[in-house]
Amino acid sequence: MPLEQDKGTALRRIISTRNLQTVAYAGDGRGDLPAFEAATARGGYSLVIDGPDTAPEVSRIIGAHFNGPEDFQSWLRQLDNALPQHPTSAKASSGGQRRS
Repeated sequence: MPLEQDKGTALRRIISTRNLQTVAYAGDGRGDLPAFEAATARGGYSLVIDGPDTAPEVSRIIGAHFNGPEDFQSWLRQLDNALPQHPTSAKASSGGQRRS
């Protein structure tokens, strides 16, 4: 990305152009700090994927913390299973299983 553009700038642009009311941002490193700030500044959520090399600044982010990518994927599957399915979703059209 150009220096004048970071993940926070990009997320703010997406929020604005799509007129999003709620946003959640998932990340795992220092480069994600501006996007975590952008998400929470709009009343959204920070989803932090922790790991053995997680920077202290990232560990201090207020939000949901996950113990690595596998834990985050498991949570996403649980969330997906708990939400009502739209008739045109991949899950609905494949008989209840996601396409790979």
